[in-house]
Amino acid sequence: MKNLKIYKKVLALITTTSIAIALPSLSTREDGKSHIINQDFTSANSDVPFAFLDNYKIYITNKDRSSLTSDDANSIYIIDERFRQDPNICIMESYKIVDREDMQRIIAILQEYERKYPSNWKRSEQSLLNEWLVHNLCSGISFRKSHTDDVDFNNADEKIYKEKILTHFFGN
Repeated sequence: MKNLKIYKKVLALITTTSIAIALPSLSTREDGKSHIINQDFTSANSDVPFAFLDNYKIYITNKDRSSLTSDDANSIYIIDERFRQDPNICIMESYKIVDREDMQRIIAILQEYERKYPSNWKRSEQSLLNEWLVHNLCSGISFRKSHTDDVDFNNADEKIYKEKILTHFFGN
């Protein structure tokens, strides 16, 4: 019970911090680096990266999660499940990405992917960042690792991570 109280306080602190900090321009960092969309990308069925971000290759695919394994630390696999009943995008092994700017830039890439290939997937940038931070925190303390190593950005969680999470954890 004591661990649960500590967990709630840490989670509330991280969430409060992420909400209090305004998102900078998501496609460009202070050092002027931005992501590059691969013009050779044609669909989520291809083995071609959707984008490049510094040293990362961002793959967006609709392949089965179990078929995606890579020893390449510079590859980020994103599963496009936006055409399900509850539209979703999943970042595999998202816990490995700990830099907030990289998270924000990957979120910008997801938003750009949605603009280029529209669906019913609708998530705000702030809720995506909040959810990712919560997943990384939980994974980092080995809390439900099988559920927190990857982050699923499904539509149903928009309200939880945008509005209600503070109320939930503060108990107000």
